[in-house]
Amino acid sequence: MLILNKFLIIFFFSGIFYFGKYLNKKILFNFKENLIFFYSLILFLIAAFINVSFFFNLEHKNILNILFYAFILISILNYKNLLENIKSFFILIKEEKNKNYLVLIFLILIYLLISYLPTTDPDSLDYHLGAPDKWLKEGGFFKEFYWLNYRIIGFGEFLNYFGLVVNIKNFASITQFIYLILFCHFLKANNIFAKNQLEQNLIYLALLSMPIILSLIFSQKFFLMPCLIVVSSLIYCLKNIKTPKKINFFLIISSIYFSFLVKLNFIVYFFIINILFLKLFKTKTFLKVILYNIILIIIISPFYLRNFIFYGDPISPFLEFIKVNPDISYVNFANYLREYETDT
Repeated sequence: MLILNKFLIIFFFSGIFYFGKYLNKKILFNFKENLIFFYSLILFLIAAFINVSFFFNLEHKNILNILFYAFILISILNYKNLLENIKSFFILIKEEKNKNYLVLIFLILIYLLISYLPTTDPDSLDYHLGAPDKWLKEGGFFKEFYWLNYRIIGFGEFLNYFGLVVNIKNFASITQFIYLILFCHFLKANNIFAKNQLEQNLIYLALLSMPIILSLIFSQKFFLMPCLIVVSSLIYCLKNIKTPKKINFFLIISSIYFSFLVKLNFIVYFFIINILFLKLFKTKTFLKVILYNIILIIIISPFYLRNFIFYGDPISPFLEFIKVNPDISYVNFANYLREYETDT
């Protein structure tokens, strides 16, 4: 079952694609240009559902399994389109005479294989997978005072939990591989590069050849994904800020929320993008931005509220130092994390 589900995850992500195409016919949101943000919204909602389920102690495993197989079913129902896309891909490889393109395809296949390898890095085994595994065994979220890394879990660990529920231990690495492809698609769909195919392939090749990509895909730590979401959001907003009608603000804002909920470091970009939106201050669009922020704050509030109830710190352990009687071990741990992030 485990091996089968690792194969089925590709159909899960394919199902999200076809679901998005169907929605685009109903509510038009520039699906092609916003594909990476649509995927982010779906994963954000899955993680938020798990978060709320933990907070209110609700049964959720059956729903998560139904959701997983529902997207797979959507993919299967669109099998003709899927087979046509696969056929077109192989025809393109056969006809492509550019060696850079062939190297690019080879790199993509290598990353795909790496994303399926067993996890061995300490961080992943400690809390990126360790915390979700314990939630699965104990039936939900729990208070922990001695496991320091447990304090810094986020929506990335909720997604890993989703992976464990559907018997996929490599959910993070496979997802980040998918996001690498989505980012390349984003650059092409939004005409970020010149139309020269050779130039595009060389830029993709340079991106995929970065050694850091290898380690990030191999890990079950969600870091590459929020990086690509943030970069895509900044590019898209800067490109279209003068024509705000082209921007789907809910997709962009929810994607940025998702990024900093996965990794708190990215909250800086949340403020940067909202500052960009201040240019729309005197327009009706700005009211939409405020409304979307309020809706999303309500959705994510159980995460920070639970931390406050458990530890007296909504972003534990980073506000431990302001307590009347702070625990010096958590203060030191927070300082270590700040220094570590600065050094890296």
